[in-house]
Amino acid sequence: MITVKFNNPIDEIAVAATINVEFQEQTFVLPIPGTATTPSIDASKLVKGTFFVKNTGAIPITATLEVSGDGISWVPDTVKNVPAGNVEVLVPIMYGKYYHVVCTAGGVGNATIIFSYQIYS
Repeated sequence: MITVKFNNPIDEIAVAATINVEFQEQTFVLPIPGTATTPSIDASKLVKGTFFVKNTGAIPITATLEVSGDGISWVPDTVKNVPAGNVEVLVPIMYGKYYHVVCTAGGVGNATIIFSYQIYS
């Protein structure tokens, strides 16, 4: 819980507001037969979030965080190449209502994606 107090010295009015923020996490295990996409994530109450992409396969993958305002049309936000056995982090640069991660591989790959985030509750 975060308590914020706003003071207005001109009118001598004080306003107090309580903002509840909670931590949550989602995990997605993706087999990547060339291309695979996580389910769309509703970010409308998102404070901040980070996607951890672990390449659990034997070949390199490319992970692209995409953003959308309507859940239909997607725009690339952040792109990382992830060597086999490594972990990379995708942090949204652009704000939109939805996010998802698209992973591509030059063959059959695998990835585990953990989305750690804070939301207004």
